[in-house]
Amino acid sequence: MYPNMNLFAYYRKLFVFWFVLGSFSAYSQCCNYTLDMQDSFSDTWDGASLEVIINGSSQGLFSVPNGSPSSSETFVVCDGESIELIFNSGAFDDEITYSFSSPSGLVFNDGPSPSIGSVFSGVGSCSVSTCGGGPTSNIDSNLESFFLLGNTSQINYSGCPGVLGVENQTSLGADLSAGGNYVAAVQFGTCGGNYSGAGEAWVDWNQDAIYDVSESIGTWQGTPPTASLSFNFTVPGGAVSGATTMRVTQQEQGSLPLDPCAVFTWGSVVEFSIFITGGIDCTGFDGDNSTEAIVVPSIPYVDTNSTVMCYSSQSAVYNSPDVFYKFGVNPLAASTTVSLCNSSFDTYLTILDLNLNVIAFNDDGVSCGSGESEVTFASGAYDTLYAVVEGWNIESGDYIINITEELNVGIEQNLKSSFNLYPNPAKDLLKFSGSLISKVDIYDIQGRKVLGLANTLGVRDIDVSFLNSGSYFIKIKGMNDEWQTKQLIIANNE
Repeated sequence: MYPNMNLFAYYRKLFVFWFVLGSFSAYSQCCNYTLDMQDSFSDTWDGASLEVIINGSSQGLFSVPNGSPSSSETFVVCDGESIELIFNSGAFDDEITYSFSSPSGLVFNDGPSPSIGSVFSGVGSCSVSTCGGGPTSNIDSNLESFFLLGNTSQINYSGCPGVLGVENQTSLGADLSAGGNYVAAVQFGTCGGNYSGAGEAWVDWNQDAIYDVSESIGTWQGTPPTASLSFNFTVPGGAVSGATTMRVTQQEQGSLPLDPCAVFTWGSVVEFSIFITGGIDCTGFDGDNSTEAIVVPSIPYVDTNSTVMCYSSQSAVYNSPDVFYKFGVNPLAASTTVSLCNSSFDTYLTILDLNLNVIAFNDDGVSCGSGESEVTFASGAYDTLYAVVEGWNIESGDYIINITEELNVGIEQNLKSSFNLYPNPAKDLLKFSGSLISKVDIYDIQGRKVLGLANTLGVRDIDVSFLNSGSYFIKIKGMNDEWQTKQLIIANNE
């Protein structure tokens, strides 16, 4: 189900680093980086400029135009691409400030009087952790240094001064091979006083934006000052290829195991980029969001799948991986049932319309075993819907989804109009009697419309000679806009 592809040799040929340079075109995602520039006198940068170089290609020289206090530029950067910023001095550098940001937050800023020359080099990362946390104070305990040598790139980080919340260092990244062995040199320390605590590091190997217990690569407990220690770890063979994140946490007064998303008073949380090659290729996996939903070709429908790999959390209900299915509703259906019974984990199921409004939901289905979901809902008013499969809380696993329909045929209670059709079975010409008919639609047993006819003066007969023999459903609309559904048999000689 998840093919392993050994692409390490191929990617080594593509890696050309300025300091950390990579090209993960087969797996990478691209995103917008933003350059914000300010001039305190609103009179241009007076000859100064900032050059932005992405993957060795200059994007141009940028500055604030005359008469404006600020200006911004947007650049498309893909995972693993190198980034370099070069500042060229002007006449009044003390008026100049600028910042460079990724989707995760601030990457680099400088000014007034910015440094001159090559001021920043790093690697692009479009990964955004959905996990917050971090310290509320920037004093005392702090990650002092972190070093990880990858195949062709490295993370070389020095801490202090402390940063509130999550310190975004995703511009620093290392490329690792699935199944490979690596050593991270970690020094848990302080920016002030020495107090006992704990430290831990995780890598989001399956790229589901959750740091699982099984994704921890090393722990520490003690009191600074401490010497650098080694976290020896192996990249899982089933790690997902592409860009992901590493989180390193030091929590003063903390105890193991640490919560990677915890908010605490003293310590630090630092996030880096990791690029995996030779792991699971998630390219072409549909269902990660509504725009890439798995299309249900017809109902009844059954699919077996897993949320363990290649899916992230896109639903607002739980922070667990989810899978989107998109299915058309049979216009003859009175109700639709979506079931996750016999799945391997505690599931949660949501039904959404095309505007992503919730139509129905279920946590534990009555007819299921332990924790699987099932929901039956009136679906006749909708053309197309989404079914979203996810786990309760942060659970994931293998699942079976069944989608079935209950057709609404021949219900004529309390109807103001009465229609008759004949002959039935029909061969060439189908005729109508009774109340005047304004519209006729015929559907096959799969719910596909095969014929439609409307006439404001009334429909009295309809040619069905081209239809194949078999069972159909015919929807008849009266002049009072009242619909009725009947079964039709076609008995043509084929």
